Amino acid sequence: MGRAPHIQPLSMPGPRDEELARSALAELGLAALEGFRAGEISGGEFQLVRIARCLAQEAELLLLDEPTSLLDPANAQRVARELAALASKGKTIVFATHDIALARSLADFILLLGDHGALRLGPPAEALMPDCLGQAFGVEFGMGQVPTAYSNLA
Repeated sequence: MGRAPHIQPLSMPGPRDEELARSALAELGLAALEGFRAGEISGGEFQLVRIARCLAQEAELLLLDEPTSLLDPANAQRVARELAALASKGKTIVFATHDIALARSLADFILLLGDHGALRLGPPAEALMPDCLGQAFGVEFGMGQVPTAYSNLA
Protein backbone atom coordinates (compact mmCIF):
# COMPACT_ATOMS: atom_id res chain seq x y z
CA MET A 1 0.00 0.00 0.00
CA GLY A 2 2.90 2.35 0.57
CA ARG A 3 3.68 2.27 -3.13
CA ALA A 4 0.15 3.29 -4.19
CA PRO A 5 1.12 6.92 -4.98
CA HIS A 6 3.73 5.61 -7.43
CA ILE A 7 1.48 3.13 -9.27
CA GLN A 8 -0.83 4.05 -12.11
CA PRO A 9 -4.57 3.61 -11.42
CA LEU A 10 -5.77 0.02 -11.96
CA SER A 11 -2.15 -1.17 -12.23
CA MET A 12 -0.36 -3.75 -10.13
CA PRO A 13 2.85 -3.14 -8.20
CA GLY A 14 5.97 -3.90 -10.19
CA PRO A 15 9.21 -5.61 -9.11
CA ARG A 16 10.73 -2.32 -7.85
CA ASP A 17 7.60 -1.62 -5.78
CA GLU A 18 7.76 -5.09 -4.23
CA GLU A 19 11.48 -4.72 -3.50
CA LEU A 20 10.96 -1.34 -1.81
CA ALA A 21 8.15 -2.80 0.32
CA ARG A 22 10.31 -5.78 1.34
CA SER A 23 13.24 -3.48 2.07
CA ALA A 24 11.06 -1.27 4.31
CA LEU A 25 9.86 -4.32 6.27
CA ALA A 26 13.45 -5.54 6.64
CA GLU A 27 14.66 -2.11 7.79
CA LEU A 28 12.21 -2.28 10.69
CA GLY A 29 12.95 -5.92 11.49
CA LEU A 30 9.62 -7.12 10.10
CA ALA A 31 10.70 -9.27 7.14
CA ALA A 32 9.13 -12.34 8.75
CA LEU A 33 5.71 -10.66 8.62
CA GLU A 34 5.56 -10.54 4.84
CA GLY A 35 2.32 -12.16 3.76
CA PHE A 36 0.56 -11.84 7.11
CA ARG A 37 -2.81 -10.07 7.27
CA ALA A 38 -3.33 -7.13 9.63
CA GLY A 39 -5.49 -9.23 11.97
CA GLU A 40 -2.74 -11.82 12.35
CA ILE A 41 -0.11 -9.54 13.91
CA SER A 42 0.15 -7.64 17.19
CA GLY A 43 -0.71 -3.97 17.63
CA GLY A 44 2.97 -3.05 17.91
CA GLU A 45 3.83 -4.97 14.76
CA PHE A 46 0.92 -3.33 12.97
CA GLN A 47 2.12 0.13 13.96
CA LEU A 48 5.62 -0.71 12.68
CA VAL A 49 4.08 -2.00 9.44
CA ARG A 50 2.40 1.40 9.06
CA ILE A 51 5.78 3.06 9.45
CA ALA A 52 7.25 0.64 6.91
CA ARG A 53 4.49 1.69 4.52
CA CYS A 54 5.76 5.27 4.83
CA LEU A 55 9.30 4.09 4.11
CA ALA A 56 8.16 2.15 1.05
CA GLN A 57 6.48 5.33 -0.15
CA GLU A 58 9.91 6.99 0.09
CA ALA A 59 8.50 9.74 2.29
CA GLU A 60 11.03 12.17 3.72
CA LEU A 61 8.57 13.32 6.39
CA LEU A 62 6.48 11.03 8.57
CA LEU A 63 3.38 12.65 10.07
CA LEU A 64 2.08 10.42 12.87
CA ASP A 65 -0.90 10.66 15.20
CA GLU A 66 -0.41 8.92 18.56
CA PRO A 67 2.25 6.48 17.30
CA THR A 68 2.34 4.50 20.57
CA SER A 69 -1.31 4.73 21.55
CA LEU A 70 -2.74 1.52 23.04
CA LEU A 71 0.60 -0.31 22.83
CA ASP A 72 2.14 -2.21 25.72
CA PRO A 73 5.43 -0.75 27.00
CA ALA A 74 7.61 -3.18 25.01
CA ASN A 75 5.95 -2.39 21.70
CA ALA A 76 5.77 1.34 22.50
CA GLN A 77 9.51 1.28 23.14
CA ARG A 78 10.12 -0.63 19.92
CA VAL A 79 8.12 1.91 17.89
CA ALA A 80 9.88 4.83 19.61
CA ARG A 81 13.30 3.25 19.04
CA GLU A 82 12.57 2.79 15.34
CA LEU A 83 11.33 6.38 15.03
CA ALA A 84 14.50 7.62 16.75
CA ALA A 85 16.61 5.55 14.36
CA LEU A 86 14.77 6.93 11.34
CA ALA A 87 15.26 10.48 12.62
CA SER A 88 18.98 9.84 13.06
CA LYS A 89 19.09 8.77 9.38
CA GLY A 90 17.63 12.09 8.30
CA LYS A 91 13.89 11.42 8.24
CA THR A 92 11.73 14.19 9.63
CA ILE A 93 9.28 12.84 12.19
CA VAL A 94 6.31 14.97 13.26
CA PHE A 95 3.96 13.38 15.76
CA ALA A 96 1.00 14.28 17.91
CA THR A 97 0.79 12.55 21.27
CA HIS A 98 -0.69 12.73 24.75
CA ASP A 99 2.18 10.53 25.99
CA ILE A 100 4.33 13.05 27.86
CA ALA A 101 7.13 10.51 28.45
CA LEU A 102 7.32 9.76 24.71
CA ALA A 103 7.39 13.47 23.85
CA ARG A 104 10.11 14.14 26.43
CA SER A 105 12.25 11.23 25.22
CA LEU A 106 11.80 11.41 21.45
CA ALA A 107 11.07 15.01 20.46
CA ASP A 108 13.73 17.60 19.73
CA PHE A 109 11.13 20.35 19.65
CA ILE A 110 7.59 20.57 21.04
CA LEU A 111 4.53 22.62 20.20
CA LEU A 112 2.26 22.29 23.23
CA LEU A 113 -1.36 22.99 22.36
CA GLY A 114 -4.29 24.01 24.53
CA ASP A 115 -7.95 24.74 23.90
CA HIS A 116 -7.17 28.06 22.28
CA GLY A 117 -4.03 27.25 20.29
CA ALA A 118 -0.32 27.20 20.99
CA LEU A 119 0.79 27.43 24.63
CA ARG A 120 4.50 26.78 24.39
CA LEU A 121 7.02 26.20 21.65
CA GLY A 122 10.47 24.91 22.48
CA PRO A 123 12.62 21.98 23.56
CA PRO A 124 11.02 19.37 25.84
CA ALA A 125 12.73 20.67 28.98
CA GLU A 126 10.99 24.02 28.48
CA ALA A 127 7.66 23.00 26.93
CA LEU A 128 6.84 20.14 29.30
CA MET A 129 6.93 22.05 32.58
CA PRO A 130 4.09 21.44 35.09
CA ASP A 131 2.52 24.89 34.62
CA CYS A 132 2.41 24.50 30.83
CA LEU A 133 1.05 20.96 31.04
CA GLY A 134 -1.58 22.12 33.51
CA GLN A 135 -2.76 24.76 31.05
CA ALA A 136 -2.82 22.25 28.21
CA PHE A 137 -4.68 19.47 29.99
CA GLY A 138 -6.71 21.37 32.60
CA VAL A 139 -5.31 19.47 35.58
CA GLU A 140 -2.55 20.24 38.05
CA PHE A 141 0.83 18.67 37.36
CA GLY A 142 3.75 18.22 39.73
CA MET A 143 7.35 17.22 39.16
CA GLY A 144 8.17 13.63 39.91
CA GLN A 145 9.85 10.58 38.57
CA VAL A 146 7.88 7.76 37.04
CA PRO A 147 9.12 4.64 35.28
CA THR A 148 9.37 5.00 31.51
CA ALA A 149 10.04 2.54 28.71
CA TYR A 150 11.64 5.31 26.66
CA SER A 151 14.74 6.02 28.75
CA ASN A 152 17.12 4.14 26.46
CA LEU A 153 16.05 4.94 22.90
CA ALA A 154 19.57 5.23 21.52
